Amino acid sequence: MRIGITMRLGVSVLKLGYIYCLVCAAVGMSVAFAEPAVNMLTLDRALEIAFEESPRIKIALDEIEKSRGGVENAASNFRPKLSADIVHVRQGPVVSITVPGMGTAQISPDHNTTGSAALVLPIDVSRQLGYLHGLSKLQFEMSYLSLLLTSEQLIYDVKKAYFDLLRAQGGEEVAKAALDSAEANLANTRLKFDAGVLPKFDVSRAETESASLRQQLISASNGVRIARAALNNTIGLPVDEPTEADALEVTVSQIETDLAKRTEQAFSGRPEIKMAWKSIEMGETGVKLAKTGSWPSLAASAGYNYNFRASGFSSDNKSWNAALVLSVPVWDGGQTRARVMEARADESKAKDGLEQARLGIGLDVKVSLLSLQDATERLDVASKSVSLAEEALRLAKVRYDAGISALVEVTDAEAAYTRARIGLVNAKYDYATAVAGLEKATATQPEIARLQLFK
Repeated sequence: MRIGITMRLGVSVLKLGYIYCLVCAAVGMSVAFAEPAVNMLTLDRALEIAFEESPRIKIALDEIEKSRGGVENAASNFRPKLSADIVHVRQGPVVSITVPGMGTAQISPDHNTTGSAALVLPIDVSRQLGYLHGLSKLQFEMSYLSLLLTSEQLIYDVKKAYFDLLRAQGGEEVAKAALDSAEANLANTRLKFDAGVLPKFDVSRAETESASLRQQLISASNGVRIARAALNNTIGLPVDEPTEADALEVTVSQIETDLAKRTEQAFSGRPEIKMAWKSIEMGETGVKLAKTGSWPSLAASAGYNYNFRASGFSSDNKSWNAALVLSVPVWDGGQTRARVMEARADESKAKDGLEQARLGIGLDVKVSLLSLQDATERLDVASKSVSLAEEALRLAKVRYDAGISALVEVTDAEAAYTRARIGLVNAKYDYATAVAGLEKATATQPEIARLQLFK
């Protein structure tokens, strides 16, 4: 199965950057002993930092560089190999021969220096080298798809962490507003108690409510710190970096929720499916490569030798040779047969892996759609709940000011309004996270198109 992955990976890809055409603002020098400035992050900026700093991306790029080296190594097997040697030998005893009328000639001198050069060119008659080169290219494409898979997961993780920080910040804002309202109620109640209008019970009730909301604010503020650290960790910043997520408008939009269409979309776009097909192709090539163990091999070679000190019956210092070597395996003890069995098992495993990937992706799409449906419905209910709770609080305050109800009615209405607002914050970012999850499940993340992955 052919997939649309280009093999050319330039330097700009190895320096993977998140392309948003953002203009960097000039940063002035900080004042000594001043509090560190809060790094206000938009979602786009958080993603940009993640693709610049995340170790996950750097590791994936290292794997691509490694597999690129594998392709070059496999290609080098087709090229001729040239080697040269210089050998100096001292030996004894000296062997010589005396020929009457011709004198004495040394057969084995006490020392000698020889130089040699050899050129070997493999001829791939069995296609073994071709299969090895094909496997290396498939491995390169697998590492490229792994980078794509890592990028998709990182985009989702950054979005989720960003939404979690917005959720925590929203919860903190609600807790602050509730505490401010409770403090105002407490101050008003004390004034009325001092005027003799209200009993001490109402003051105690207001003080208890204020103390409880103060605890909720402390918990909410700690939640912000935890969410901030999680986001920093995800995008590759120090966990104590003072970051803050910029407000993001979350609105319900029309999204295709047909399970069959979405599943087919996922099958055609998810890197896991493409990697599974590549694994099958590698398995098929591996079987072909294993079979070459019983095929002949052919190589051409040439050599040149120079003897710095001629000896024996030859007065010529130079010699050369050329050869064409054909090697035919006769019996390898069943090694080739065993390797073919292993390769076929790998091919079968790759096919099973494709089916497993399909099942997993199908479940992923189904769960994502259900999560989106749940979040959409809860967001609608939460919005209505806030409106109802706000009106109930208004009426409770009117009744209390008119003296026809107790303070407990107001505090109960305040608590219900706070819960409704917290519910709305959670539902809003649950919806945003569900959309991000569906985009990842169906390989439709708009951010992927902004990456320099296909240069």
